[in-house]
Amino acid sequence: MLWRNLALVFVSLLFLILTACRHPLKLGADSTQSLASFEFAWRVLRDSYFDTNFNGLNWQAVHDELAPRAAQVRTAAELRPILEDMVARLGHSHMSIIPGNNTPSDLRETASSPEIPAKKPVGLGTLGLKLRLVDSDLLVTEVTPHSSAAKNGVQLGWKLLTIDDSNLPQQISDIHNKPAYQKTDFVAWNLGEHAQRGEVNSTAHVTFLDAADQAQSRDLVRFALPGQPVTLGHFPPVHTTFEHRWLDPSGPKRIGYIHFNFWMIPAARAFDQAIEELKPAQGVIIDMRGNLGGLAAMVMGVAGHFVTNRQDLGVMLTRENQLHFYAFPRTVNPAGDGTLPYTGPVAILTDGNSASAAELFAGGMQAIGRARIFGQESAGQALPATFTQLPNRDLLYHAFANFLLPDGRRLEANGVRPDEVIPLRRADLIAGRDATLEAAVQWIQKLQP
Repeated sequence: MLWRNLALVFVSLLFLILTACRHPLKLGADSTQSLASFEFAWRVLRDSYFDTNFNGLNWQAVHDELAPRAAQVRTAAELRPILEDMVARLGHSHMSIIPGNNTPSDLRETASSPEIPAKKPVGLGTLGLKLRLVDSDLLVTEVTPHSSAAKNGVQLGWKLLTIDDSNLPQQISDIHNKPAYQKTDFVAWNLGEHAQRGEVNSTAHVTFLDAADQAQSRDLVRFALPGQPVTLGHFPPVHTTFEHRWLDPSGPKRIGYIHFNFWMIPAARAFDQAIEELKPAQGVIIDMRGNLGGLAAMVMGVAGHFVTNRQDLGVMLTRENQLHFYAFPRTVNPAGDGTLPYTGPVAILTDGNSASAAELFAGGMQAIGRARIFGQESAGQALPATFTQLPNRDLLYHAFANFLLPDGRRLEANGVRPDEVIPLRRADLIAGRDATLEAAVQWIQKLQP
């Protein structure tokens, strides 16, 4: 059971990005089924939640308060806010309700939440803007090459104001009653991400403030999400991207660079190939910025490329068991030939959107002294979780374990704290500087004569 659950842990952030803000799904549930679904969800958490003190809650009192409300509703859509209220009281990440039959073609809504505008359709198209919150502004940190935004001159460091009827500064200023485990920069990014989404080839009217704080407006066309679509169980597909390259390949110092956006199987295969190619590097940089997590089991295999003996990356603690995340040296390459792990310096880059499995990897590698972390503090959303189907066919996504790093640190709500904090600054973006990457490069160069 524990290993089956391991295949699914650390993925709720993926569903959050892909299922929030969807139209109601009419399942035709009656009040009897609604109450049965509520009771079932409450019992699952009563029996499996890792904290037997329920974070200080009287779990029976929560039931007695919410059960009468559940008995009065008829549809799954009406029940979701009640269930979301229940799981939110636990105050941890990786707890939510996923609408039933969540296939890629369906457009549904999740239960209401304070940080996400309600009933906005989410399609498979994007404007291709990577955004981060700096101070109180959503800034453009990357523009997808060849996209409509790139062709229309959108620049790094521009402040995003509106996308059609989504007023981002106003929505960000309204973030006051978000869940305690969610950091403001993550919630703000989520708002911007959803505002960009829509049907492929649809047009959005977008307004910005440019580098001189002058108003700019553009009509931008959405394009299909890049990357390879990957599905996992009941979850909608995620689009995985992977890149690796040499930084300044003609220079005196050869430094390898790897970046991917989700911990999914295609990235595991690509990583195996990439690290083999980068073995001659004088240092390797693994960019976890914007990586929302995925399959936790992959972390052990990837870390194995960088250790020469068994290393404990941390422990998953359920009510009854514990499971150590051991990284074993990888001594066979993708071609089946013998190889040795990479022993050179490793830098890992993080930001406020490095979450779940990305945090486990960065935190574990930091704790065993195998990597130095650069950038900003990670999201602090790192509880092992799984899903259980309710009688009304919705899915209860719920944390069943805690996770501690080998030095005893808890990632949930804390995140990974970089060894070298590199603030994200608008002036650097406008100048085209990646200060976090530069700091990692300089560290490797100082280590290698």
